[in-house]
Amino acid sequence: MMRAVELLDWPEIAELAGMSRDAVRYHYSQGLRSRERYRGMMA
Repeated sequence: MMRAVELLDWPEIAELAGMSRDAVRYHYSQGLRSRERYRGMMA
């Protein structure tokens, strides 16, 4: 389930999303859709 950790860097995501790392992790735990959204932002 935490496979996204290998693909994403939490601090980077948090900076891009304008959220704290805990907030990013919380949203990720709520659904993998969040991961896809953040990946799209990084692309």
